[in-house]
Amino acid sequence: QGRIIDYFDAAVVNYRPKPWTGNVVVFAGDDVKEFPHEKFWKCFVRGNVDFHRVAGTHHSLISEENVAAFAVLFRRLLDES
Repeated sequence: QGRIIDYFDAAVVNYRPKPWTGNVVVFAGDDVKEFPHEKFWKCFVRGNVDFHRVAGTHHSLISEENVAAFAVLFRRLLDES
């Protein structure tokens, strides 16, 4: 397993994504209150960044307790697109 982590770490350090010319939707859980999502994503996205705070954490926003509210928001955004 150590080799997989080393490979992942090397890939992350060397990866330089090209800017995306389209729009993106970002869902962020309650655990990222201090992270500047809008500013971060604008470095990679040339289109609009539509940011939505959702219940739960990064790992639990689609867990059983949070998925119903997430699904309502996701469906509304799909219908609007």
